[in-house]
Amino acid sequence: MPYFVECEIALVNFGLAAAGTMIPRIWVAVATVVIWGQCLESGQSAIVTETTTTRGSASVKSDLLSKAKRTRTGRRYNPHGEENEEFCYTRPECGPGSREWGGLCQMGQNQSPIDIDTHQIAAHHGKGPVYVNSHYRQSQDFVIMNSGHTVAVMFNSDLTSRATISIDGFEKLMGGSTYIFSQLHFHWGSSGGQGSEHTINGRRYAMEAHFVHYNSRYENFTEAMEKPDGIAVFAVFFEESKYDNPALEPIVQRLPKVRKGRKLQKGYGLDLTALLPVMSEVPKNAFLYRGSLTTPECQESVTWVVFENIMGVSTGQLEEFRSLIDSNGDRMEDNFRPTQPLNGRPVHRISVYCGENCIDTGVALPHPGVDRIGRFHFPFIIIGPKIKTSISLVEAILAFINISVYFATILWILSLFNKPSHTEQQEYQEPQYYDHSYTRR
Repeated sequence: MPYFVECEIALVNFGLAAAGTMIPRIWVAVATVVIWGQCLESGQSAIVTETTTTRGSASVKSDLLSKAKRTRTGRRYNPHGEENEEFCYTRPECGPGSREWGGLCQMGQNQSPIDIDTHQIAAHHGKGPVYVNSHYRQSQDFVIMNSGHTVAVMFNSDLTSRATISIDGFEKLMGGSTYIFSQLHFHWGSSGGQGSEHTINGRRYAMEAHFVHYNSRYENFTEAMEKPDGIAVFAVFFEESKYDNPALEPIVQRLPKVRKGRKLQKGYGLDLTALLPVMSEVPKNAFLYRGSLTTPECQESVTWVVFENIMGVSTGQLEEFRSLIDSNGDRMEDNFRPTQPLNGRPVHRISVYCGENCIDTGVALPHPGVDRIGRFHFPFIIIGPKIKTSISLVEAILAFINISVYFATILWILSLFNKPSHTEQQEYQEPQYYDHSYTRR
């Protein structure tokens, strides 16, 4: 059942309960609005929770509903635990090596990140074209979230999108698959000399961006990350500079809004291709290997493409990232996992370039649906200044119907107070009139 329908049912139940009391109607109206807003907020958070948790049982999902604001994108989450039981990076009780990084994180043989030794790279596998569709190329609105461990950027709160990418020429390495953009997140350090997760010949960079995609063969990110060919992550290094990177500005400008953990905000005008060095006819070198997610549960389902090309990020922009607060209340910095043993895995050098002006991948994808976080948070988004302008006719009709039902429900609740109670009807007796002019003879 859609969550807004459940909210309307809750309002009806509230109206029936309130009708038998002496509560003034104005307070009933206020309470109705509050119930509606809280119900929608819980429903939206539950959507994010349900699509990002890696635990699938119904009981866990039920528990997650009450802790929806403590979700994190694509990460493991213990619904019965406290905040200090989550994984972290810098504290010994929850950092790498602790029980919070157990399972594959400690026992896996194909873990990430790694140190890329350019002197021991496998043979060059030639070059291949990159294809992205129009949704990947165009500037888009986005959702930004402080997950408590990093800042994540999504086009839709359920980690789906219509942006796709594929690389031809490396079928043996990437399976010839087309991948759907899921989310973008970052790792950075407390100084310009550290921050990246991967290293090149032992060197760390100030920041590393991860463009996370899932294989279009699978229904969603949660299913894909359990498959050997499920995830493709494109990694880009950033070096500290005195100049701002304009491509990062749409993200950096929203960081103060998500300074504390578990907060979501809308952002505008993000161009992924401006941050991903593929929109060029000049081939760009990259390193490809098979690895894992770099956070618990550390599933070994990732094909990594680590670009050799280095981009810039200013000191001021880095300070905006460092000003974020993590899930433990600490300054968010040095949120990178140490490099892991290669264990004999081959690392391939490839070259990629924009194929025929990066024409569409040709993969038809279902529409991800209405972004309920940005568009249906009544009443502040639909009728407020933050309304999203690109809304289809069908979505507009649905919004109109939803608002109409909402107001009709309020009017119905208020009308209950105008009806006399059953007791009042029984006590009321029609007056009797006597004709005194009539005399009995």
